[in-house]
Amino acid sequence: MSSVPSASSLSIWSNAARAFYPFNPLSQPSIAPDLAFNTAISFITNANWQAYAGETTMSHFTQMVGLTTNKFLDSAVAMAMAVALIRAFVRREADAIGNFWVDLTRATLYVLLPLSIVVALVLNRPRHAANPSGRG
Repeated sequence: MSSVPSASSLSIWSNAARAFYPFNPLSQPSIAPDLAFNTAISFITNANWQAYAGETTMSHFTQMVGLTTNKFLDSAVAMAMAVALIRAFVRREADAIGNFWVDLTRATLYVLLPLSIVVALVLNRPRHAANPSGRG
């Protein structure tokens, strides 16, 4: 799949070069290349095995760009595959079952993105303690 190398590259670079990126309020240094590779592959394969201590190791930028992007794509791929499977059962006599990339785009833009905006608005109500400043 062509998106895996680009997603892994994005995740590895957001992990390894994070000392130079914005949204690093705690001025965390870059992590070791082997840990960056391990984290990228873990999130791409949906294993989510974390060999680090969460927010004390990963900057906000790394979590937003590197890890959340993989989570969105992973969920969108699963939704597109489920739609293709349902179409395959329904359209037994058809020659094709649809376009994977169209389903991937629709899952991301019409389901996951609106859902994430609603959840973000709920979680960012004034009394919620988490904020991007790095201080609880």
